[in-house]
Amino acid sequence: MRENRRFEGCGGYVIVDSVVRNLPVTPEELLGRRLNITEQKNSPEIIYVSGRKDYLGLGPRVAIVGTRSATQKGRNTARELAATLSREGVIIISGLARGIDTEAHVGAIESGGKT
Repeated sequence: MRENRRFEGCGGYVIVDSVVRNLPVTPEELLGRRLNITEQKNSPEIIYVSGRKDYLGLGPRVAIVGTRSATQKGRNTARELAATLSREGVIIISGLARGIDTEAHVGAIESGGKT
C-alpha cells in the first residue's frame, strides 16, 4: 500500500490512499464555487475535513446532525432519511457523533450510498 503523508504544524493532515484526516479547506474549495454575500458573512475561514478526498467535488451533500441521546423514532428517521437521500445520489456528511449522526451514516451505507 502506497502511503502519502503531509504534516503542517497544528493544522497538519494525513492522506493515505485518498483518505484524508484533518485536511484544511476553505468553504469555496469544499463547495467548488464562490460564496454568495450571505455565505461570506457567516462561514468560517477554514473547515477541517476527514474522509474520502475524491468525494469533495462530487454532487449534492447533506449533513444530518442531531442529539447524541436520540429517541428510537429519531434514530429510525435519521437512518431512513439518509438511506432515501443516498439512493438519489446524495452524499451524507456529519461530525460522526453517536446518535443521529451515526444513524445517518448507517442508513447511507446500508443503502449503498456514500458517506
